[in-house]
Amino acid sequence: MGALGYLIVMAVGATGAYYLTVAEAQDTGIGLVGRPVRVQGMVEGATVRWEPRTMMLRFFMHDAADPARRLEVRYRGARPDGVDDGRTVIAEGRLMPGASAIEATTLMVQCPSRYDPEAPSGNGTGR
Repeated sequence: MGALGYLIVMAVGATGAYYLTVAEAQDTGIGLVGRPVRVQGMVEGATVRWEPRTMMLRFFMHDAADPARRLEVRYRGARPDGVDDGRTVIAEGRLMPGASAIEATTLMVQCPSRYDPEAPSGNGTGR
Protein backbone atom coordinates (compact mmCIF):
# COMPACT_ATOMS: atom_id res chain seq x y z
CA MET A 1 0.00 0.00 0.00
CA GLY A 2 2.87 2.35 0.83
CA ALA A 3 4.52 1.69 -2.55
CA LEU A 4 1.27 2.50 -4.34
CA GLY A 5 0.95 5.76 -2.42
CA TYR A 6 4.54 6.67 -3.26
CA LEU A 7 3.94 6.01 -6.99
CA ILE A 8 0.81 8.18 -6.99
CA VAL A 9 2.61 11.07 -5.27
CA MET A 10 5.54 10.82 -7.69
CA ALA A 11 3.25 10.70 -10.75
CA VAL A 12 1.29 13.76 -9.64
CA GLY A 13 4.50 15.65 -8.86
CA ALA A 14 5.98 14.82 -12.26
CA THR A 15 2.92 15.98 -14.20
CA GLY A 16 1.89 18.90 -12.01
CA ALA A 17 2.65 22.38 -13.29
CA TYR A 18 2.70 25.76 -11.63
CA TYR A 19 0.11 28.23 -12.99
CA LEU A 20 1.53 31.76 -13.22
CA THR A 21 1.02 35.16 -14.74
CA VAL A 22 3.88 36.64 -16.77
CA ALA A 23 4.92 38.83 -13.82
CA GLU A 24 4.91 35.86 -11.43
CA ALA A 25 6.94 33.77 -13.89
CA GLN A 26 9.56 36.51 -14.07
CA ASP A 27 9.59 37.14 -10.32
CA THR A 28 9.88 33.48 -9.30
CA GLY A 29 11.15 32.07 -12.57
CA ILE A 30 14.75 31.40 -11.59
CA GLY A 31 13.58 28.75 -9.13
CA LEU A 32 11.28 27.25 -11.76
CA VAL A 33 13.70 27.09 -14.72
CA GLY A 34 13.37 23.70 -16.40
CA ARG A 35 10.25 22.75 -14.43
CA PRO A 36 6.76 22.43 -15.91
CA VAL A 37 4.78 25.67 -15.72
CA ARG A 38 1.65 27.23 -17.21
CA VAL A 39 1.90 30.94 -17.92
CA GLN A 40 -1.06 33.13 -18.83
CA GLY A 41 -0.65 36.35 -20.77
CA MET A 42 -1.93 38.46 -23.64
CA VAL A 43 -0.57 38.06 -27.17
CA GLU A 44 1.33 40.99 -28.67
CA GLY A 45 0.13 40.65 -32.27
CA ALA A 46 2.98 42.57 -33.90
CA THR A 47 5.47 40.02 -32.51
CA VAL A 48 3.79 36.86 -33.89
CA ARG A 49 6.16 34.97 -36.20
CA TRP A 50 5.04 31.72 -37.86
CA GLU A 51 7.45 29.53 -39.83
CA PRO A 52 5.30 26.88 -41.58
CA ARG A 53 8.29 24.92 -42.90
CA THR A 54 9.63 24.22 -39.40
CA MET A 55 6.22 24.59 -37.69
CA MET A 56 7.74 27.09 -35.26
CA LEU A 57 5.58 29.81 -33.71
CA ARG A 58 7.18 32.63 -31.72
CA PHE A 59 5.58 35.63 -30.10
CA PHE A 60 5.68 37.75 -26.98
CA MET A 61 2.91 37.83 -24.43
CA HIS A 62 2.55 40.40 -21.71
CA ASP A 63 1.01 40.49 -18.27
CA ALA A 64 -2.59 41.73 -18.31
CA ALA A 65 -2.00 43.89 -15.23
CA ASP A 66 1.42 45.16 -16.32
CA PRO A 67 1.99 45.26 -20.11
CA ALA A 68 5.66 46.14 -19.56
CA ARG A 69 6.21 42.59 -18.23
CA ARG A 70 6.82 40.44 -21.34
CA LEU A 71 7.72 36.82 -21.98
CA GLU A 72 8.72 35.22 -25.27
CA VAL A 73 6.80 32.08 -26.23
CA ARG A 74 8.45 29.47 -28.45
CA TYR A 75 6.14 26.72 -29.67
CA ARG A 76 6.72 23.97 -32.22
CA GLY A 77 3.65 22.27 -33.65
CA ALA A 78 0.44 23.04 -35.49
CA ARG A 79 -0.41 26.72 -35.17
CA PRO A 80 -3.48 27.18 -32.97
CA ASP A 81 -6.26 29.40 -34.31
CA GLY A 82 -6.72 32.75 -32.63
CA VAL A 83 -3.14 33.67 -31.73
CA ASP A 84 -3.93 37.32 -32.37
CA ASP A 85 -3.28 40.67 -30.72
CA GLY A 86 -4.86 41.03 -27.31
CA ARG A 87 -6.03 37.42 -27.04
CA THR A 88 -5.37 35.63 -23.78
CA VAL A 89 -3.20 32.52 -24.07
CA ILE A 90 -1.88 29.92 -21.68
CA ALA A 91 1.50 28.50 -22.60
CA GLU A 92 2.39 25.22 -20.94
CA GLY A 93 6.00 24.12 -20.99
CA ARG A 94 9.35 24.87 -19.38
CA LEU A 95 10.88 28.22 -18.48
CA MET A 96 14.21 28.95 -20.09
CA PRO A 97 17.19 30.31 -18.11
CA GLY A 98 16.66 33.92 -17.10
CA ALA A 99 12.86 33.40 -17.17
CA SER A 100 12.65 35.52 -20.33
CA ALA A 101 11.14 32.77 -22.51
CA ILE A 102 9.04 29.64 -22.28
CA GLU A 103 9.50 26.58 -24.52
CA ALA A 104 5.83 25.67 -24.82
CA THR A 105 4.59 22.17 -25.54
CA THR A 106 0.93 23.23 -25.39
CA LEU A 107 -0.78 26.51 -26.29
CA MET A 108 -4.35 27.24 -25.27
CA VAL A 109 -6.11 30.29 -26.67
CA GLN A 110 -9.02 31.72 -24.74
CA CYS A 111 -12.09 32.09 -26.91
CA PRO A 112 -13.79 35.48 -26.94
CA SER A 113 -17.06 35.47 -25.07
CA ARG A 114 -20.22 35.21 -27.13
CA TYR A 115 -22.08 36.73 -24.25
CA ASP A 116 -20.55 40.18 -24.07
CA PRO A 117 -23.16 42.67 -22.93
CA GLU A 118 -24.79 44.72 -25.66
CA ALA A 119 -24.01 48.40 -25.80
CA PRO A 120 -26.91 50.58 -24.61
CA SER A 121 -29.05 51.77 -27.51
CA GLY A 122 -29.51 55.22 -26.06
CA ASN A 123 -33.21 55.31 -26.91
CA GLY A 124 -34.28 55.45 -23.27
CA THR A 125 -36.12 52.13 -23.30
CA GLY A 126 -33.39 50.27 -21.45
CA ARG A 127 -33.12 47.62 -24.18
